[in-house]
Amino acid sequence: MPTERKCAGVLKTIRWGSRMEKLACLRCHSNKVKKHGRYRKHYNRYLCNSCGRTFNDLTGTIFEETKLKVKDWIYIIKEFAGTASKNAVHKESGINYGTVGRVVGIVLSSVEARQLLEKLTGDVIEIDEMYMSVGSKGTRQTERKPRRRGLRLRGRGTGDKDKPPIVGVTVRAAP
Repeated sequence: MPTERKCAGVLKTIRWGSRMEKLACLRCHSNKVKKHGRYRKHYNRYLCNSCGRTFNDLTGTIFEETKLKVKDWIYIIKEFAGTASKNAVHKESGINYGTVGRVVGIVLSSVEARQLLEKLTGDVIEIDEMYMSVGSKGTRQTERKPRRRGLRLRGRGTGDKDKPPIVGVTVRAAP
């Protein structure tokens, strides 16, 4: 596994360039930014002189607001990309199985979202889901006998249960 210092150096180079020429405020995009201390020992904090807000090297990435070290993220991603299972990564690294699953889910959803956004650039997308009840359980709405409430299946609605999911997607061209 790489060290946290190497991961921080690579991440800074990818984000800001080798000489920090791309460094700009993430909120107001101003170039009037100065170093403002450290974040987690290996990452820099920055202060924008235009808007007065602070940010760090991890702000705006998938590594933001996580207690897991970036080196562990890189290890999980590398092992999972090499067709290792979540359980195998959990046993090898000693990282909690749920944490490994969450990291894999975040990475996969960010990749899928980026691919979708590349295809639909400039379009307005609205997505919504609901779980429609197949029938009413009481007798107030219909003239039939009420159904039994004895379903033992757990989780959200599926086609096998009383509430199948209904997903609606609308794509409009941007004005």
